[in-house]
Amino acid sequence: MKFSKFETGLYLYIANTFGTDANLQSHEYSDGYRSGNVLIGDKSDPIQVIFSFPQKSDDCYLMITDGDPEELAKEVAALQEYNENNTHLCKDHTVPTENRYLNNAGWYSYLITSPRISYSDFSPLHKIGDREIRFHLALPLTQQEREIKMNNGINSLIEQFAAKNRDTISFNQPHNKAKQAWTR
Repeated sequence: MKFSKFETGLYLYIANTFGTDANLQSHEYSDGYRSGNVLIGDKSDPIQVIFSFPQKSDDCYLMITDGDPEELAKEVAALQEYNENNTHLCKDHTVPTENRYLNNAGWYSYLITSPRISYSDFSPLHKIGDREIRFHLALPLTQQEREIKMNNGINSLIEQFAAKNRDTISFNQPHNKAKQAWTR
């Protein structure tokens, strides 16, 4: 897969921010949307940054996770496509997902938020080439977390995250162990 100067710059910015020189794994889908992932943990504790390549907008969606990068790369590309063709997704939006991989793990929607919720050194805004890119973290939510956000607002959800010390990176968390239909 060939990369544009912009796409190369996006990858390099993400890789440099996380201090990795790991190779980019890229994915292209039939609708033309693309995503990539790069390893930031070591192979004994593989953490991936999974991100979309913006086409028409200046929004880039990403996940920082130990979940299956190929499955989640599809979701990040789908968020990018949805943002560019349907509705602008920005901070504090909640987006449902029907992805079987996520649903089997107990995740039913995403909170679109600042990447700093998972990685404090990641700037949510960065100039790449002649484009000012806005970065958005797609944080998976349980049904209960989604209901808290929808019924009581974002501040209530963030307070609950703090009270529970909510892990924003681990895909397989205690709430979803019983739902897992696969082994890692």
